[in-house]
Amino acid sequence: MTIYLVRHGDTGVNEQQQQADTPLSPKGEAVVRATVSLRTNMNAIGRRTKSTLLSSTLVRARQTAHIIADEFEIPLQFDPRLNEIDIWLHGNDQEITQEEIMAKVTVTSDKLTSLVTEYFSKDTTLVLVTHGNIIRTFLMFVGGMSLSQVLATEIPHISVTSLSIIKSPSGEIGATIQKIAASW
Repeated sequence: MTIYLVRHGDTGVNEQQQQADTPLSPKGEAVVRATVSLRTNMNAIGRRTKSTLLSSTLVRARQTAHIIADEFEIPLQFDPRLNEIDIWLHGNDQEITQEEIMAKVTVTSDKLTSLVTEYFSKDTTLVLVTHGNIIRTFLMFVGGMSLSQVLATEIPHISVTSLSIIKSPSGEIGATIQKIAASW
């Protein structure tokens, strides 16, 4: 199974100051439209009969996903398991410890594992429109990267990270990372 993790377009707001449901900026939307129309990195998606497009329920991801759905002519579904997690700050804007980050990421990983498990048996290619920290969580728990590695990994807007998902005989899910944050 292949998973394409697509980060939403630019909102014009700094990632660590972004509000929970910030829409794409006009420039961000224009870049998504122009980039997706090139579709060089994901050209096979449009030809696949078993592609599934899922998006975070947050508006910036929904807007990006609608553009992708229109371009690739595949149905779009929304899944809150793909919603962003704030791993940078407490509610009172105090930085959090690595242990607190790991606790948040572990809960999110469980949600993402259930999502992958749900679609693994359907023999489909997954295109997931989501957020930087969700992509980093995939890279940690499915791709085997460390916390320090993923926190240092830049995930630009409208980039594509691709994973080949495998399931061991014992049922554990793992992945081979094909590309991290590639341009379209």
